[in-house]
Amino acid sequence: MKAGARPLLLSNSYQVKAKDTVLLEQVSLRHTKDGIFYIPVVKENDMKPVSFKLTSNSNNSFVFENLLHNFPKRIVYEIVSADSLHAYIDGGPQNSSKRNDYSFRRIAQ
Repeated sequence: MKAGARPLLLSNSYQVKAKDTVLLEQVSLRHTKDGIFYIPVVKENDMKPVSFKLTSNSNNSFVFENLLHNFPKRIVYEIVSADSLHAYIDGGPQNSSKRNDYSFRRIAQ
């Protein structure tokens, strides 16, 4: 894909509360001349986008960082198997003890 082109990925996360569906997060993955960026929009940041640059990747993990952001500074995705994914956010290399973990598994094809 050419740098600056359309997003590589667009995603929305929702939560059901009573009979309402509430938007939790919008995410885009973009490729620009400066690299690949994971850009979430969440209520904790007043629904303003924050860019995290892809700083490392391997066959089964992807690390996005923005060391200037208050929290998180790092977002990591690890492919566990074809049907499961582990993700975490943390305070970056200097404060990795402040961490939230998330486990995902496929429930339908």
